[in-house]
Amino acid sequence: MDARPDHLVKNARDRLDAGDAYAAIHLLTELVTAGQAYADAHNLLGLAHAMVGQKAEALAEFDLSLRLNPRYVDAQLNRAVTLSDLGRGDEAAAAFAEAQKLGAIDHTGFSAPAASQLANLHAGLADAYLEAGGRAQAIEQFEAAAKLRPEFLDLRYRLARLYLDVGRLEPARDELRSITARRPA
Repeated sequence: MDARPDHLVKNARDRLDAGDAYAAIHLLTELVTAGQAYADAHNLLGLAHAMVGQKAEALAEFDLSLRLNPRYVDAQLNRAVTLSDLGRGDEAAAAFAEAQKLGAIDHTGFSAPAASQLANLHAGLADAYLEAGGRAQAIEQFEAAAKLRPEFLDLRYRLARLYLDVGRLEPARDELRSITARRPA
């Protein structure tokens, strides 16, 4: 199995989509234990825990996801639902209100969820270009994704790797420095 963080998250997402939450928990726990987890990995791990009835563990993962990316609307919504499931209605209402606020139009000119979705679509297109042998086009797509969501460190890490692959050392260094500045661990 490919141990790259983005591939582990994709595999875990596939396992969740197939209804195998325990396999997703295994994959994502491996990623978290290795210290390579991004906000999306913690959010997915929270979803997997919630699917198997481990609400306290789910809530802890959503909280970790939000510490890494305070503007992560899906994690905030998942946190709100979990708080509601735990019977913590006032906290759930506050979390739903925060999610609504986060979903407003941001610096991109799009709603936060739309901008995040667009960034992920650019990343998906980058992957398609890579599969077809188009590194230059993949870099353009990752750059567009990073412009929309500079806080998506997993996309920026993938961009840095591509820069290294094509010998663009300076932009790779800049991306990696930015990542470590935001997440020193």
